[in-house]
Amino acid sequence: MLASIRKLLKYRAVRIGLCAVLLLASAALLFAPQAVSVFAPTPSGVVYPPFGDIVVEVLDGTILKPIEGADVIVVETGGRYKTQADGKTPVIRVPIFEDPVFSDILKKPWGEITLIVHKKGYADYVLFHTQIWESERRQGPRVLLFETGDGEDARPFVIVEGPQRLWVEELIKKFIP
Repeated sequence: MLASIRKLLKYRAVRIGLCAVLLLASAALLFAPQAVSVFAPTPSGVVYPPFGDIVVEVLDGTILKPIEGADVIVVETGGRYKTQADGKTPVIRVPIFEDPVFSDILKKPWGEITLIVHKKGYADYVLFHTQIWESERRQGPRVLLFETGDGEDARPFVIVEGPQRLWVEELIKKFIP
């Protein structure tokens, strides 16, 4: 008889505990500020672009030694990143925007950004059309900077990354059957 009373009390204690947890969770959702509510609606008409990641590596172009402290700027976002001792930036997360020039001709399955790389004493480097793929981490590009002479005003290196070969072949097939 004593064992069955203990079992009944234990069962009721568990039920009371579960009810208390549910009550507290409900109160937290009810009184939480709107900013942290998981049920906040997405603003009407807002579409968030997908993202991709990139890690840029910067090396001295003459001796292929990593350059620490180089500035890497993502033009489209205005983000600025410094290279570490290994010459690499931390992971840079960037939005993937559709290329409107080709969206009606042959959609590109990647996004593109522009990178500016700067380090005092080296010629600046600008890379156009740097490819970023949705939900992927790109290791690279590898940027080679070259030292400028004392007081020399060097012209920047301007590089354009070409589109993927398979995409170019599809573009050609579209216009030349």
